[in-house]
Amino acid sequence: MNGLRLAGCKTVPLPWLIVCCCITALLMGGVGLLWFIRRRISNDQGLLELRLRAMQSDIAALSACQVDAMERALAREQHLRAIEGRIEAAEQRLRQIARRQEEQLHVGEPGETSYGAAIRLAHQGANVDQLVSTFGLARGEAELIAALHRAESEKT
Repeated sequence: MNGLRLAGCKTVPLPWLIVCCCITALLMGGVGLLWFIRRRISNDQGLLELRLRAMQSDIAALSACQVDAMERALAREQHLRAIEGRIEAAEQRLRQIARRQEEQLHVGEPGETSYGAAIRLAHQGANVDQLVSTFGLARGEAELIAALHRAESEKT
């Protein structure tokens, strides 16, 4: 027999039967390969979705950190401006104090030196602390002026 006889059909030649079997085997292999590829793609898609969610979470966390860092930077800048304002106010106050001290050093008659004014106040009974604070004298200088000129005022 050169072929296969099917019930109620003609005899199929053997080469055709082999070709049909090979084609069927190839089709089955192709279907199996497609099933395998589809399954692999499905698994890869799941992994990609997990990675995407992780990246979205990372982006959200980085955005939150960036917002926090910007808020802290703004707070520091405001704090720095407040400090600068306080420094400026302190400098202005120091200038006023220096101006007042300068005025106090020149108390008395025009052309009178600070020592002269200190001597005049010592005659009027000013104590050492007043001479130091008013004229910026060293404590020893103020004590000497007070001792010498109090003694003179007591003699007269």
